[in-house]
Amino acid sequence: MVGFDIESTGLDTEVDEPISYGFATYENGLLVSEEEFFALPSVAIHPAAEKVHGWSRTMLEELHAAGDAHSAVAGVARAAQRLREFHAQGAHFIGAHPEYDFRMTTSLLRRHSMGDLEVLGFDLATVKLIDVCRHDRTMDSDRTRRRNLTALSGHYQVTPGNHTAIGDAKAAVEVFMKQVAHNQVNSLESKVAALRILVNLNQSGPSAAGR
Repeated sequence: MVGFDIESTGLDTEVDEPISYGFATYENGLLVSEEEFFALPSVAIHPAAEKVHGWSRTMLEELHAAGDAHSAVAGVARAAQRLREFHAQGAHFIGAHPEYDFRMTTSLLRRHSMGDLEVLGFDLATVKLIDVCRHDRTMDSDRTRRRNLTALSGHYQVTPGNHTAIGDAKAAVEVFMKQVAHNQVNSLESKVAALRILVNLNQSGPSAAGR
């Protein structure tokens, strides 16, 4: 399983750009590798987005000048390469609304005339995406409960990502693992309850027949 998340300049997938990318790889329920890298965007950072993730353009320019942030082109090229590698290994990509992260990544590739993920060998028709927010709605019909990643992290007692790309990538996978465990417990409890009903029916059968 690979947690994938981006932080961005805004929410418009056709205009805005990622400023950071996070990848967290889990095997057998354990974190085995993590990677986060930054990119200096070619568009302005929306004030609302800056308020969420805390990154200003000045901060990213300083990071870029120090050699610790890619250009927008180099950043998305590195992200696309990592996505291709994980996809070739049959990875399940897990996130909170991961379609958004994929749409923005492939949009930026097209805007810089680099093709898109499908052109670069990433078959979007076969990608294994798991949206922990949508998954939670299928588990629980309670519509009053918030289901963004921060709320889900609190509900499942997972360390929140605090709107960092790597933090949110890890939080998404850990929320999913808690969801799976919750489903397994519920399934077991349902089986036990069904078995008790069957036992009770068997025990009451002869008595009922004798009346």
